[in-house]
Amino acid sequence: MSKESKQIKVDKSTYDDLEKYKGSSNSATYNDAILNLLGKNVKPSPRRPKPTANVPRFVIEVLIIESIMNSSIKTCTRKDLLIDVVDRLVELKWDKEKPVYFETMSWRAPLKTGIDNCIWRLFKKDILNAYSSPKGFAFSIFSKDADTKVYSLTERYQRDSVNKNMQLLQKLITPKIVLKNKDAYRMRINEGDLLDDKDRKED
Repeated sequence: MSKESKQIKVDKSTYDDLEKYKGSSNSATYNDAILNLLGKNVKPSPRRPKPTANVPRFVIEVLIIESIMNSSIKTCTRKDLLIDVVDRLVELKWDKEKPVYFETMSWRAPLKTGIDNCIWRLFKKDILNAYSSPKGFAFSIFSKDADTKVYSLTERYQRDSVNKNMQLLQKLITPKIVLKNKDAYRMRINEGDLLDDKDRKED
């Protein structure tokens, strides 16, 4: 039997105040917070952990860079990257930790979309170069760009210091380490992250 309920609209400032109150009290839901504000003094509802079916973006980004570094010609098509990254994720046993993410491998599956988004982000961060493929390789068509692409690392990410730091990063992307350390979910490859301190330039 469904419970009768009504949708209540509030303005943004009221919502923001409620968000602050909810965060500073023991209220698990907005309903708890409202009831407590009304003097009901209800016990907090049990918190439902949000399912995170996806592999952390940081892990995929490291594997994209690793794939290009390990290529004999230091370039990869989208097809290369999809195959290499998926294989490495399985090798690292991410498929056991996030099985939902690996359920389908269709051309627009969540996993492949996630890899595409990471390729695009690394390109926008000037970590990857993107070139049009002279072969017009159909399988390497990148959904966020009409051209067929081949990817390589930009010059600043071809230094020896990057290779040294990649060896460390490759040890930090196992599920055992990432899932134990919540901060790993917030780790990102930004400008300078893969460079030694002595190589970093002050903006």
